[in-house]
Amino acid sequence: MKKSVKFKKLYWFLRKRVPFLFPFRFATGKYRKWYFKRTFLVKKNLEGLKGGEFTSEFVNHRGRNSQKWSHFLPIYDEVILEIKKKFCTPISILEIGVQKGGSLEIWRSIFGEQAKIFGVDIDPNCATLGLDAEIRIGSSANKEFLKRVANELGTVNLIIDDGSHDSKQQRIALEVLFPYLSENGLYIIEDLEHSYYWSKHGGYLRNGSIIERGKRLVDDLNKDYFLTPRLRSFKVDTQDVQSITFYQGLLIIRKSQRTKPSIVIAGLT
Repeated sequence: MKKSVKFKKLYWFLRKRVPFLFPFRFATGKYRKWYFKRTFLVKKNLEGLKGGEFTSEFVNHRGRNSQKWSHFLPIYDEVILEIKKKFCTPISILEIGVQKGGSLEIWRSIFGEQAKIFGVDIDPNCATLGLDAEIRIGSSANKEFLKRVANELGTVNLIIDDGSHDSKQQRIALEVLFPYLSENGLYIIEDLEHSYYWSKHGGYLRNGSIIERGKRLVDDLNKDYFLTPRLRSFKVDTQDVQSITFYQGLLIIRKSQRTKPSIVIAGLT
């Protein structure tokens, strides 16, 4: 028997019998059990929950599986109102991370038959789900692939990154896709808790995490007042960033051409 095979068998034997010898694996395993237990309980508690259009569609959805943190629902209620107020039909949406396809079904139900909806996933099985959306198979870390998808879709009103949750891939996707986002469009990155995991190119205060990059983007909005050279956050034109909103586990970047601020005076001098 080859050494590599013997090593793997020993590794999995120890993982199963003495998991505390692998503290990181042990901790993440405990987290996964807690996470799915919590998610199941939240799913039960959502029955009868009242809210806006997204909450209503999500709670009453009987199609393919879609999974969200419960506190995301009222946030998306506000996003839907904002999108419908800003844009006339057809709305164009690009979502990274198809998974079971439920999220794309919900977007279709909300924005109607005229909406242009694209989903991106690395899993080839997502292309066989029979969804009423255009599915493209590829990695969000592949710049050329993302550019091809964006060029095919054209200008996008709403982009949601709910894919790998890997900070490096999230950064690449933002830098490639943000220029394709329409004026007044929204770019959403979900599940920021992964920014604190080293396995996802994250970690508390780790320079490359999407959380830290997002914090630096806040500084970019105020770069006109810097007294020192600025550190680049993303390879995007921050002059097109209107605002950045952080929620627990969620980041929304709004795109709009900013003009140089000026002081206005009201009242008697």
